[in-house]
Formats: sequence, C-alpha cells, structure tokens
Amino acid sequence: MKSALAHWETLSTGERSYDGDLDAESDSIRRLEEWYPEGGATLRVHARDLPRPKAQSQPKGRPRPDWRSQAWNSDNVWLTKSETEQLVPSPRTVGTTTSVPRDLVVRLARLNLVDNVRGQTRSYSPEHVELAELTATIVESPNDHLAIEFSGNIHLSETGSWNQGRGETEDDTKRGFRGTLLGRGQYDPKQNRLVELELVSIGERWGGTRYNARGGDLTPHPIGFAFTLLAEDDPRARIAPTAIWHYHWKPPWK
Repeated sequence: MKSALAHWETLSTGERSYDGDLDAESDSIRRLEEWYPEGGATLRVHARDLPRPKAQSQPKGRPRPDWRSQAWNSDNVWLTKSETEQLVPSPRTVGTTTSVPRDLVVRLARLNLVDNVRGQTRSYSPEHVELAELTATIVESPNDHLAIEFSGNIHLSETGSWNQGRGETEDDTKRGFRGTLLGRGQYDPKQNRLVELELVSIGERWGGTRYNARGGDLTPHPIGFAFTLLAEDDPRARIAPTAIWHYHWKPPWK
C-alpha cells in the first residue's frame, strides 16, 4: 500500500485522470439486480445451527464458547409474480388445500436449504432432491385477507467424492438435509399479492463441502432455516440470490 501511494504521488495530473466516458461505460455494465422479478417477492432466509448438548457445542480446552456455535448466514429467494400466486390455494376459499408445484419447492430446497451456516457451500442438483413436498391451506379470512398455513417435508442427499475442508484430498462422502417445512402467510385479494409470509425449516444436516467449515463436524446435527417476506421497498430485496445462476431465468438484457 505504501509503495502504491508513493508511486501515485509521482504521477502528473493527466496521468492520474481517466479520459474515457464513464457514463457511457457504466450504462454497458450488466448487474444481477436487473434480474429482479418486478411484481414478485423476495424472501430473506437465515440459516443457523440449533442448540446441541453442551458436550458437543464447545470443544475441549476452550474457556469461551467457540465462534462456530454462534455462526449464521443469510441469503435471498426471488419469486416471480406467478410463483407467489402458486403459493395461494385455489379456489380461494377457507378450507381449500392444494400442493405447491413441485418445481418451486425443489428450487427452494436445493438452492436455499443448504448448509452455509459457517461458510460458502454449493447448491444441490435436482437429482439430489429425494423428497420435496409442501401443501398450502386457507385456514381463515381475517380483515378480508386470506390466512394460509404451509406444511411439508424435505429430504436432500448427495453421495460422491469431494473435498470436505480437511486438506486437499477428496473423500468418499455424503451430505444432506432432512427436515420439515412449516409456515404461514396472508394474501390480500384486493392487491392480488402476498402481504405476509414466514416459513421455517428444522431438521438435521450432515456432511460438509470444501468451504463451509464442517471438516470436523460431519455427523448429523440440528439446523434451522427461517424465511421472511421482505417489503417491496426494502433495499435488501434487490440483492440477487447466491444461486441466481441456477434459476435459469432469461437475462433481461437479452
């Protein structure tokens, strides 16, 4: 840094300036926010480990709690307008129960029910989704809204050979997640949109990947995920999901 600053001081005013057209060049830059589904919705998802017995939560010889027991991570889920409508049972009357389309549940499971609590990890592939089911039921109609309850189950499992963060060698291993998916929401028929949505998934995860810091913690342990609908004007809503490339949406600039 010091060397670079010293070199900067030796440059003339002309050498320090840029003679290109910054406005024109910035217009040509494509940003992932352009994929944001106008009229759709964004769910903020948080992942963290759930409490374990004390003997398992704190490594021996450490006088203070290990940072890993307090670790958490967050990401976004983008839903198009049509996908939000798929979460609302039809006909839209109290007592109606429908299954949320499997394609949507599979995408939610393999891209967002991933163990990124301690660090980066890759998504699951479609063939690793052994079970992905979610039903939606309209339970009441308060204040001209429709109250919806969700219930489902998820089972993800992958077997193969990859680095688990324990050096440069690849191991024959497994990773996965098995848990429930529960939630509630409110739909406003007048605005034709969801005004509230909360989903929680609790279960067990096992295994690890190269960068998610599970090298010494590969056995099954409890993990939790919480999804919350963000307000449309929340600046976080336009942050692209980590796995946006797996959405297979057509880029808006093409």
